[in-house]
Parts: sequence; C-alpha cells; structure tokens
Amino acid sequence: MTVTFIFIALFILGVGILVRGLMTVSTARATWMVRSVSGTARVTGCKSVYDSNDAFNSFGISVQYTDTHGQAHTAELPAMRQFQTGDPVDIRFDPQHPTTVYLSEHFAGSNLSIALIAFGGALMLVSFISLAQ
Repeated sequence: MTVTFIFIALFILGVGILVRGLMTVSTARATWMVRSVSGTARVTGCKSVYDSNDAFNSFGISVQYTDTHGQAHTAELPAMRQFQTGDPVDIRFDPQHPTTVYLSEHFAGSNLSIALIAFGGALMLVSFISLAQ
C-alpha cells in the first residue's frame, strides 16, 4: 500500500513538472514573438551536419539578412532540410541585438524547459510502469 502511494505521488509530481516545463516553453515562445521582428534572409550556403559517429544529423545554413537599421548581417543557423544558395528563408531577430537570429520555426528558449519536460515525462513513465505491474 505504501509503495503504491509513493508511485502515485511520483506520478502526480511528474505531471506537475511536465506542466511547468510546457508553461515555461509557452511563456518563452510568447516573449520571443513579442520581442523579435520577422524578416527574410537569403541562404548563402548549406552544408550537411554529421555527429561524432559520422551519422547524418541535419543541415547548417549560412544566411544574410538586413536588420531594422539597414545593416547587413550574416549568421549560421541549424536547419532540418536542405536549402539551395539564394533561397529565401523566414527569420526572426531581436531588433535590440540583431545578431540574435533564428529561423521562424525556431525560437530563443532555455534548456531548462527541455529538462523539465524530459524529467517530468520520465518520472510519469516510470511511475506508471511501476503501478501497472
């Protein structure tokens, strides 16, 4: 009985941590959308990115864009698909710090959110499996 109560408490704790992580992501996303400015950049280069085992992971693209003051900037950004030189891409950048730039589908967040979601989900999963046995 006591062990079951502990696993139920851990499951509820996991739900709370997971919800907190999701709320942190939502807040960070909303803050970034308010603070950043949308724009279009031109791809100047694209290369495949490999991990330490020489397994294909994703792409790295070089982009060129102009900030709100008319200054040109270049940046290296991660991408999930291959782009050709000259392709336009939608970006968002911080007008106060124009070198802080992300593809529109990405946003500036923290690793804390990812850690909370992963830990909360793992805690729920372990508790659920333990309760099911």
